[in-house]
Amino acid sequence: MSSTVNCQLSTVSLPHCIAFIGSGGKTTAIEQLAKKLLGQGKTVKITTTTKMYWPTDPDLRDIYAGAPSGEEGKMRGLPDEQRRALLETCDYVLVEADGAHGRPLKFPREFEPVIPPEADLVVLVAGLRGIGQTAAETVHCPELARAYLGVPPEHRITAADVAALFRVYMEKAAAQAPGARLLMLFCP
Repeated sequence: MSSTVNCQLSTVSLPHCIAFIGSGGKTTAIEQLAKKLLGQGKTVKITTTTKMYWPTDPDLRDIYAGAPSGEEGKMRGLPDEQRRALLETCDYVLVEADGAHGRPLKFPREFEPVIPPEADLVVLVAGLRGIGQTAAETVHCPELARAYLGVPPEHRITAADVAALFRVYMEKAAAQAPGARLLMLFCP
C-alpha cells in the first residue's frame, strides 16, 4: 500500500520561505510540495542549511540549489547570502533545516535545527512508524531522547513521547524563528 502526503495548501496563504525540521519524511514532504507548486506554474528552489541527498527524481534536479558536501550523494547548503538571494529569484524557497539520518524520530542536539532567519513557516515533521520501537531503533540521537524522556533503553516509544519530542522542537523553532508560523506534519 502506497501513501502520499496530500498537499492541500493554498498558495495564496503559503509563505515565501518554508523550513522543514525534525525527522521521518522531510525530503519527501519538500519534494511533494515542490511538485505541487511547480504544477501551478510557480518557481521553486530547494536547498538546505545542513546536508541532504540530491534528488533522485530527474524532474526536480534543476530546482535543487547547493554544493557537493564531500559525502556520496549529498549536497550541502548555500552560504547564507546566496540562500537569501534565492528569495529574489523564485516564488518559494523550501529549506531542509535539519538532518535525522533517515530515522523516523529525532531529538535535536544543542546546535539543531538550523532554521534560516528568513523562514516564515517552519514545518515540524515526525514519522509515526517510530511508535512502538525503542529509541535505539527509531530515534536519531537516542541517548539524548531517552535522557530527556527519563526512560530506560528497553522503553518503547509512545505517542506521548512523540509529543514530548515535538515540544522540544517547538521551543527551538520559536527561539530561532520567532515570527514564523509553525505547522506539524506526521508521516506514516
